Amino acid sequence: MADPALSEQLNHTLAETHLDALGERYRGKVRDVYRQRDRLFLVATDRLSAFDRVLTTVPFKGEVLNRIAQFWFDKTKDIVPNHVLDTPDPNVTVARATKPFPVEVVDIFRNVEAIPAIVDEAIAKGARVVWMQEGLAEPASAQKAREAGLRVVMDRCMKKDHAHYLA
Repeated sequence: MADPALSEQLNHTLAETHLDALGERYRGKVRDVYRQRDRLFLVATDRLSAFDRVLTTVPFKGEVLNRIAQFWFDKTKDIVPNHVLDTPDPNVTVARATKPFPVEVVDIFRNVEAIPAIVDEAIAKGARVVWMQEGLAEPASAQKAREAGLRVVMDRCMKKDHAHYLA
């Protein structure tokens, strides 16, 4: 797509939705999610976020995100069943409401300053392992996680470790 086409769309991005007829809205970083009994309506917006903040909107970002997700859900549905029921719009996925799948490992590859909040969330959600990627170490958060019963890996690269064990 040429730059003029994108430029024309800068004032027409989808920053948020208000689809009250679909149920109560939960606003995530990128998606607005509506629940109606056993159905979820996931609307991928054009919001661009970093460091847990919405920075701006990007034309067609939600559509691209949703199409990529749909592609992979479709390609893997025979391997692992998923929650997708329909895609009535390029930005919308209709899905079956399911029980959350327990988190095993929280892989942290963020600024060190973000680690305490991530560890708190991992503890609250019942994660079993916190893995701080190579170059990351936050001893106070690691201690807190250990005291909560989590296994902690610090300053290690998951890809390098897997290559070592699989070689």
